[in-house]
Amino acid sequence: MERFNLSNNKGFTLTEMIVTIVIIGILLSILVPGLFKYIEKAKDKQFMVNARYAYIAVQDNLLEAFGSSNIVTFIEVIADYQSKGAAGLTASDIEGIPETGKVIMDIKAMNDIGLTGNSIDENTGEILALEYREGNKYIQYVKAKGWTNVAVSP
Repeated sequence: MERFNLSNNKGFTLTEMIVTIVIIGILLSILVPGLFKYIEKAKDKQFMVNARYAYIAVQDNLLEAFGSSNIVTFIEVIADYQSKGAAGLTASDIEGIPETGKVIMDIKAMNDIGLTGNSIDENTGEILALEYREGNKYIQYVKAKGWTNVAVSP
């Protein structure tokens, strides 16, 4: 009768474990930076969505005032928006602006981005330019050019 020789191998050798850990480390060092870039891109996309929501909220409010039969009310709304200066319009001013953001429409800011004159067309009630900010990030909209890329304040 032959005896079955059972080997005493019950797991990985130390060398196999070290090689496995090194391979996992190499894979992580390749994947982790890409993951952080992906997360940053997702945050920028969410920022753009917030900016567009704010644009829609402000435009809706402007068109409501423009549609009223009282042109004085519309002119007052424009003056109010532009008088906010760097403080900008916030969620407490207009429903629909994200809580963490603000919309800047003052004339000085518009001149800084190359728009001369008004940020709102008084004849149509359309937004010509605005800047949306959340913390140190901002994005600008100019009707003729569209949205800029998300940027960080210095």
